[in-house]
Amino acid sequence: FMMPSLGLFANTMRALQIRKSDLVVIYDDNNGWFASRAVFMLKAFGHENVKLLDGGLKKWKSDNYSIYED
Repeated sequence: FMMPSLGLFANTMRALQIRKSDLVVIYDDNNGWFASRAVFMLKAFGHENVKLLDGGLKKWKSDNYSIYED
């Protein structure tokens, strides 16, 4: 996979209102491949406060943890 340019990445983070100081929890329901890639990219661009949700959203829900849906 190719990395986006720093400008594109920064513009996307700005559009999503994600700051470097924010905790970002990444998950997917596709064996974690896409989530792992997102964590790698965030860290590569200097966002250290990133977590990967072990087991994905499906496991989180099956363990009866709460979720917030906007």
